[in-house]
Amino acid sequence: MTATVIKERPILFSAQMIRAILEGRKTQTRRIIKPAPGDHPDDDGSVLYRCPYGYKGDRLWVRESFSYHLLDDGFWYWADGNVADKDCTKPKPSIHMPRRASRISLEVTKVRVERLREISEDDAKAEGVRIPVSTEGCKPGMGVPLMDLCSPYWVSGGKRSTDHAFRCEYAVLWDEINGKGSWAKNPWVWVIEFRTLKAGRLS
Repeated sequence: MTATVIKERPILFSAQMIRAILEGRKTQTRRIIKPAPGDHPDDDGSVLYRCPYGYKGDRLWVRESFSYHLLDDGFWYWADGNVADKDCTKPKPSIHMPRRASRISLEVTKVRVERLREISEDDAKAEGVRIPVSTEGCKPGMGVPLMDLCSPYWVSGGKRSTDHAFRCEYAVLWDEINGKGSWAKNPWVWVIEFRTLKAGRLS
């Protein structure tokens, strides 16, 4: 009987999303499909649209910004905060992280394809975003989502609403990562759901 081979691939995350994973808030990630469906009308999707991040059961090892510690051959992870140790090298981009330095391993639990703006409120929360909250005028221990009345992301059905607060925060994050106007373009994305297998602690 042939044993199942588990494939392992690298994946990059920003410091903000690293913290969300380590805190248990992030269990999904969305990545733009390249080339986008429709760019090659003769393609049936069998080759061009295989997910580069794998499928259910595959593993992902996380790359993040880091530094080498010159004295003990260890590593400092910049998602944990700025380092004051002069024996650490300058920050290195996540793309340059070697496999042995990775402290986070993920298992893919589900992969699907959808338009970016089809994301639900629950899925936006699973992306690890936080809602800015105001406690002004609230009972002790209570708060309400902090709305930016000038933000187009708060508009739902022609009316401004807090019913989609996590989606709104995710829209803002998406534009910060992918460039202004990226959310409005509504690209096709891979939706990768995962569970954390190994994770170093925040300092």
